[in-house]
Amino acid sequence: MVSLSNHETFEASTADSVSFMYKDATPLVNPCSAPDLEPPFRIVATSGVIIFQALSLVVLVVLSFVLPSIVDSSGPGDAYSVLLYTHCCLWAAMMLIDCYLHRQHSILHCCGYISFYQLTKRLRRANVYIMSAGSTMFVLLAVLVDNYCHDRGACPGSPLKPIHYMQILLTLEALVAFPFLLKYLVMTVNFHKNKYRLDVQHDELLLSFMHSQSSVGDLGFRDDTYLEDIVEKQSDMIRYLKKYNAFLGRKILNLSVELNNFRSHTSC
Repeated sequence: MVSLSNHETFEASTADSVSFMYKDATPLVNPCSAPDLEPPFRIVATSGVIIFQALSLVVLVVLSFVLPSIVDSSGPGDAYSVLLYTHCCLWAAMMLIDCYLHRQHSILHCCGYISFYQLTKRLRRANVYIMSAGSTMFVLLAVLVDNYCHDRGACPGSPLKPIHYMQILLTLEALVAFPFLLKYLVMTVNFHKNKYRLDVQHDELLLSFMHSQSSVGDLGFRDDTYLEDIVEKQSDMIRYLKKYNAFLGRKILNLSVELNNFRSHTSC
């Protein structure tokens, strides 16, 4: 008798607990709103800037061939001087553009698109490096012209004029920079077109981090670049996860408010 009553009591308590668990398992948030837990896809506004960089180089090369025929070759306003001034202004503009691109990619980096940030980090700065190298060559050319070519119309012992050397340097600069800009533009367009997910949502990336971490102690040659890449990827991932934890903390607070509202409605 005692065991039977205990069995009935256990069944009743079990039924109550199951009923409570069923009520507690009721979704507090509509499943359709589950994607809100993930940050929205971020768009990097750099495509127009990349196209502007490429067109600027092309226009500068075209001007180097057009200006000598329409501008007086004597005086401080000759084609040679105008092209030097224009290249200096364009270099300054490229520096400002690089700051803008760095800002845009830093936003993507903070949002979790670490792989895209690392792939385009060197491409983003390639044009600035090339323009800086070109500016150095133009400074050297200006010094040589000032020392050995007192008449800018011709240089003694050389069949080429100073404007011809400038045309060669500008064309070479554009030919070197254009492939990097084209690749950078293609990667940016594909990024927008495919709407890549966050890197932390790819299991392959996390597994590669774990494999890299476990393979450090293996025998064999490990150069400094390999270890630096691992440390950089891990630091980028940690930095993003800290920001993502803050994002989830705000979501938890919102869900807590919804839970309290739900309990207040059910109690009434």
